[in-house]
Parts: sequence; structure tokens; C-alpha cells
Amino acid sequence: MKKSTLKILAILVLILAAFAVYTMDNARRINTSATEKDKPVIKIGVLLPLTGKNMVDTGHLMKNTVLYKMQELEKETTKNRYEFIIEDSAFDSSRTALANAKLINQDKVSAVISFGSRIGNVVSPVTERNSILHLSACASDENVAIGKYNFIHWTQPKVEVDRMVEEIKNRGIKSVAIIVANDAATLAMGNTLEEELTKLGIKNYKDIVDPNLNDFRMNIPKMEKNNPEIYALIVFESATMNFVKQARELNLNKPLTSIETFSFLADQSILEGYWYVDPAEITGEFKTKIETFNKSDNIFALGNIYDSLNLLITAFEKAPTPEQAVDELEKIKTFDGVLGRLTQDENGIFQSKAIIKTIKNGKAVVEN
Repeated sequence: MKKSTLKILAILVLILAAFAVYTMDNARRINTSATEKDKPVIKIGVLLPLTGKNMVDTGHLMKNTVLYKMQELEKETTKNRYEFIIEDSAFDSSRTALANAKLINQDKVSAVISFGSRIGNVVSPVTERNSILHLSACASDENVAIGKYNFIHWTQPKVEVDRMVEEIKNRGIKSVAIIVANDAATLAMGNTLEEELTKLGIKNYKDIVDPNLNDFRMNIPKMEKNNPEIYALIVFESATMNFVKQARELNLNKPLTSIETFSFLADQSILEGYWYVDPAEITGEFKTKIETFNKSDNIFALGNIYDSLNLLITAFEKAPTPEQAVDELEKIKTFDGVLGRLTQDENGIFQSKAIIKTIKNGKAVVEN
């Protein structure tokens, strides 16, 4: 046989082999795509503060965390196909009611994740009535978890308050002014702090203010009559910023502390040197990944959103409907998430530890 003929035959063999590989690979892709389409679809609604006056920056970082999990799921093998539907709560009860109704009635979600007690308290009665799973991240009010279908993933006030009281005692502080917003979440913390300080004989003076109050120039002189050694701010983001600025205008040279509040602020430099209590935060490899993805080192509550998604996915992988998945979620008594080991109590609350942070060089640093 001529060399030219052999060369032609060799080329034909290579072409046929390449075609066979392409055909098998394409068939595999088509089969994978068909398999993915055949999977049951579980829709999870996520209500986040994307507009409004409070925690908008945090809301958008949490939204990015949901998008990060969506990308992860594309590489994971699951029994179900998961769709996350993000809606804006604006951290407002009326807006939340409308958005939650859309998720349940129009989008037909199997579960809802909410953020904060104010929003969780709007969502809980509706999800319970409709047999829809509800996991509230960052809810300090345990009433959010009332009912079979409602759960919380957040360090509860008693745990955070105990950590604050321990720190106050260790620092030898004898009197505390408590500024607390008249909201379910903040009141839960403020009232518990008042009770625990009183038990130890530490003087405390509580001032309950409107959640939207931004002018504290009357409140500060009133509290100063008691000469507290430190102010504990248990209010929201905009109120904290205004309190700090107005305290300086009035030459108030007293240290400030808080439970969670300082973490809401995009600019923490105005709180330089102050310590406060925060829930457990993400560490290790996931911390680096999510900071890179978000292009931000603000990680407040991101672990709770991420873990909440994984808790729901874990439950739905074992049971396809909310009526069945709720039993699977209730069975999870411990869960190793990005915040460490979570424990679920008898009320359906997944808890992690509380930590102390100090603002150093404009950033919150974990002390212990």
C-alpha cells in the first residue's frame, strides 16, 4: 500500500476517533442536562433589607452570600434542584408582608429565610398557616420560632447578654446606661441585660426610645444625671451613628458598648477603642472565600444566612415537601456550619456562641 494511502487512512481514523469522543461527550452533557431538568425543584425565598434606612449594606452582602451558594450548588450533586428567590424586605413590616405573600402565593416557595426579629414576626404566622418552612436568621425574639414550621438561627439574647455582663463585671464597671429601641429584637436584649445586671447589683438605667429616633440630645443629659460609667446602645444603625455624633457634640466622654449594633456600621472608625458583644462569626477558609467574593471584610450575619441555606437543603435532601422536611429539620440537633457547631434547642432555635470584639484601627477585632 502506498504511503499516501496509509496517511489518508490514519487521518480518517483520527477524525473518526475525535468524532466518537465528541459524540459521547455531547451525549453525556445532554443526559446531564436532562437529568438536572428532571430533578424536583425546591424554591426557597429569601427576605433581605436591600433598601431603606437600616442594614442595607449588610443586606446586600447577604444577597451576595446567597448568590455564592447558588454557584456552589452548580458544582454539587443533589437530589433536588434549588432556586433562591430574593425579595426586598426594606426592614419594614408592610413591605415584608407583601413580599412574603408574593413568595408563597405567586412563586410557590417551599421555604422562606428572613432576617431579623421584626421581619421574622411578620413572616412566622403566615408560614405556619400555609405549612411553609421558615428559618429566621438573626432573630433575637424567640417568639419568631413559635409553631411547627418556624425556626431561628441566631445567638439568643440570654447568651449575648451573659457575655456582656461577664465583660462588664471583669472590667469592674458599677453602673450602666441602657439605650434600647422599642422593637421586639432590641427589647429582648435590653430587658434581659437590665435583669442580669440587677441580679449582680450593678446599677443600670434603661431608656426605651422610638426605633426611628435620631435626635438624642434630650436623652443624653437625662441619662447623665445618673452618672453611668458606660452606655450600652441597643438600637439600630442610623440611631447609633446619630447617638455617637451627638454625644461628641455634648462632650460626653463616656465609653460606649453594644450588643450587635456596632457591626451594622459600614464605618466603624467613629467607635475606635470601644468593645462590644457579637454573635459568633465565620473563620477559616470560608471567611477568605466570602470576603473575596463580596470584596468586603464585613462578614456580620453572613454565616447565619449561609448556614440557614445549608440547613434547609439538608432537610429537603431527605424529604421533598415542607410537611416532611420540617420533621427532618427538627431532627438536626447539632450541625457543623461555618460558624462552628450549632445546637438546636427544644424551641427550634439553632444557637452559636457569643464573642467580644474591639474596634481597632477602624475595624472590629475578635478578642475572645
